[in-house]
Amino acid sequence: MDIDLDTATKPTVSIFFILDGPKLEAQAILLATTLRFFNSNRYQIIAYASQEARKTIQRITFRVMKACDVEIRPLDPIRVGGRTAFNGHYPHGNKILAAAAPRSSDISVFLDSDTVCCAPLDFEKLVQPNTMAAVVSDYATGWYNQKRWVTAYGFFDQELPEQRVKFYRGRKLTSPPYYNAGMVGFREDVAGDDQHLGKVWLDTASRFDWDLDLKYDRVFTDQLSLPIAATRMGLKMPYIEPIYNYNIMRRPFDPKLAPKILHYHRFIDLWNWPFGRQIPTILEATLGSYLAIRAMRVFRSYYEMPRRIKEAQLQN
Repeated sequence: MDIDLDTATKPTVSIFFILDGPKLEAQAILLATTLRFFNSNRYQIIAYASQEARKTIQRITFRVMKACDVEIRPLDPIRVGGRTAFNGHYPHGNKILAAAAPRSSDISVFLDSDTVCCAPLDFEKLVQPNTMAAVVSDYATGWYNQKRWVTAYGFFDQELPEQRVKFYRGRKLTSPPYYNAGMVGFREDVAGDDQHLGKVWLDTASRFDWDLDLKYDRVFTDQLSLPIAATRMGLKMPYIEPIYNYNIMRRPFDPKLAPKILHYHRFIDLWNWPFGRQIPTILEATLGSYLAIRAMRVFRSYYEMPRRIKEAQLQN
């Protein structure tokens, strides 16, 4: 993907994530701050919040988002085929609703709120036309039965793709395309809604949730429906290096790795990694001392490092 892009023709990029409750606010503060610290003003950053979630957003969160030039947009409820987008409460669906929302950029990249940026990004080169950019999942998450995939693709009048991927952890099984939805990049500069991944993903996930009669853990509807949506559109799903969505949960630090996005899931895992030690410095450098200290106090129940980690850092 070493394509030189002239400055005048370089595609514009929007990065978006979800604000929904205090934990995601605490996570979003770290995400927004690290994105700006390593990428300056290179990217437009958007946070989506439902009407209910917006009512409870902390004042410090608004101030941090403003300091990081993050636009907070409403996440409006959407009906698909005359019914609610999902068959019951499904918080993971917020990312799909946001993906389907209109943006004026050439490229959009969704990031889970529990990720941090730890190096300059290059989404302009990563997300090529007619492709979906996502990192292969670490695990099969319980759905490696190929018969289920055949049934799911057949429900949408699609053949099971010949492409196979290999999971990064566990038994490292081989599977039809299956990706972690913590980072999903796609093109906005397309001809119509049927070529817009966000909109096709929403249609696919909605029908998957309402109409597909298969046993599966519903929490993974977003990830199970994602490659099917890409296949319906004829998108390529190229190999994306795991450094763009590197899962560090219960994972030892690898000094040979040069990640760009860490997916930490749990704050304890972020604090256990060397990059976690840089977080207070990055907050202060980006926000100034007052906002950084205030944010860390307001969300101290999430940001507080366990004593053993503090002691280990002092010894190093």
